[in-house]
Amino acid sequence: KKLKILKYNIMNIEGNNEAIFQKSISKTSNELGTGKIMNQEGKDAKENFEEESKTKKLESVKMENLMKTGNDKCQAAHKSNEENMKIAENFIANFWHETNMPNKKNTIVDEVMQNESNCIKLNERNCIVSIECINQNLIGSLPSEIENLINLQILNLRENLFNGSVPHEIGRLINLTKLDLSNNQLTGHIPAEIGKLTNLTDLNLGQNQLTGCMPSEIGNLINLKTINVVVNQLTGSIPPEIGKLINLTYLDLSINNFTGSIPPEICNL
Repeated sequence: KKLKILKYNIMNIEGNNEAIFQKSISKTSNELGTGKIMNQEGKDAKENFEEESKTKKLESVKMENLMKTGNDKCQAAHKSNEENMKIAENFIANFWHETNMPNKKNTIVDEVMQNESNCIKLNERNCIVSIECINQNLIGSLPSEIENLINLQILNLRENLFNGSVPHEIGRLINLTKLDLSNNQLTGHIPAEIGKLTNLTDLNLGQNQLTGCMPSEIGNLINLKTINVVVNQLTGSIPPEIGKLINLTYLDLSINNFTGSIPPEICNL
């Protein structure tokens, strides 16, 4: 009986030890698993941090490049505006008729440059959008460099003393809505390039000394409302393409040397 009791106690002790051992193993395993998880989480966090740092660095570089590009564009625009204003300044200075009004040359240049004159108007980006110098005794030929004023919408130089021909470069002023060169001393042909000014609504070349035919390209100016070429020396026939100008409300071709019949297409107006 004592042997049985002793055996039973030994078995209980062994059982308890096994349970304790298994529990210890389980605990150690859990701790090891937790450690692995924590190590993996730390590794993942480190990789995420490095990736985020790399991304932020790339974004910073992109932002710096963007700011540099924007700054370069801004400087280029500023340079372009300075060049445009230089053209305008030369335009006024070179064509001011010193013989008639020598004392006003510098005054008007100063006024224009200080934006105190209505002669030249700028938009919010400081680009020239309007030149209206009426009856200012300006003299000389129109410069081909006027093509650089690509934002120009109004060019009104009537009642001056301009001579020479209308530069074909004027066809590059695609934003032009009003072109008035009337009452000057312009000679030569009306350039065919004028047909590229599709935003033009008012065209006045009257009272000059223009010769040759009216270009058929004038039919491309579908937004035209007024055409005035009165008192010139234009020859040839009236272009039937005028009949395409469905928005035309005023047409004056009088006192020229046109020949032939009036094209029936004009009846479409």
